[in-house]
Amino acid sequence: MLGTIEKNQDALIQQILADMVPDYLDRSTRYIEKSLRDIRYSLLFTLEGLKHEKPSIIKAYFSWLAVALHHAGIDKAVAGQLYVLIQTRLAPHLSLEQRTLLDAIDPNTFSVDENGVSYVTKPDTATYLRYVLNKDRHAARAHILKLRETGSSLKDIYLDILQPSLYEVGRLWQTGTIHVADEHLATVITQSIMANFYEEIFASPKHGKKLLSTAIGTELHEIGIRMVTDFFELDGFQTHYLGANMPPDEIVRFAESFQPDLVCLSVTLPLHLSALQETLDKLRERLPGGAPKILIGGQAFSGDESLYNRFGADGHARNAASALEVGRHLVGL
Repeated sequence: MLGTIEKNQDALIQQILADMVPDYLDRSTRYIEKSLRDIRYSLLFTLEGLKHEKPSIIKAYFSWLAVALHHAGIDKAVAGQLYVLIQTRLAPHLSLEQRTLLDAIDPNTFSVDENGVSYVTKPDTATYLRYVLNKDRHAARAHILKLRETGSSLKDIYLDILQPSLYEVGRLWQTGTIHVADEHLATVITQSIMANFYEEIFASPKHGKKLLSTAIGTELHEIGIRMVTDFFELDGFQTHYLGANMPPDEIVRFAESFQPDLVCLSVTLPLHLSALQETLDKLRERLPGGAPKILIGGQAFSGDESLYNRFGADGHARNAASALEVGRHLVGL
């Protein structure tokens, strides 16, 4: 049933827009395009929650939407109204179990935290974030290099400075405090700073174990899995990082030739969980007997860690440090 809905999603999205804004044809082209995009994402997140029988995926998305709307000056109740319209349009096409799952979600609980919770808790992190938001890449780089020279480990710099800063940048974008270009620049600055340490990272002694890492499907968020890969390389793994937006068939093809001991797969958005399952299935189908251990993680799992158990991976991790700990155990180190 869900496959049929996905194939006909364009017509369904038009119907939902007409339900929500009966006079939408009288609105500007920009308004219509933005509304269609927002409805499409809302529908896709709802379908993904149904596929994996996880209402937490749906709740997390619509709560995120409520925050974004609130900070854009739009009543947060619009998120709940949109959910009800999607639920109503989907109902005739769903099983009893699927309708029950959607009925159990209360649209009045899509919450808005007026103040928000900053990810930045340390002075050195706040300093780095300030430089990044001021678009001062030279000061940001000098700050990180000074921390390294004065004794901070690469792992501490990654986990205590760079990662929380980028989480905070994402939160600031969601609340409308900064723009998309600001968020992208923060990522680029951070990636360029990480590159300063590659000579040190790749010079570490190797123990013979091999790692393949990538971000799943059309995923464009890659800096987290890049950090994970750097941790493994620094620990002595021979790593091959395939970057973002990597189709399942290409991941498997590369694994067949590289023969890694461990594969790390990252998913930031729940929309790509189906691609994760496809990748896992194909790895085990095409590398029978010699299939590598598989470790999964990413922001897609942060709202409901029980999601990990649905994919049959060998392990999961919240961040680069825990990924290395679990990964070493999986390959017998």
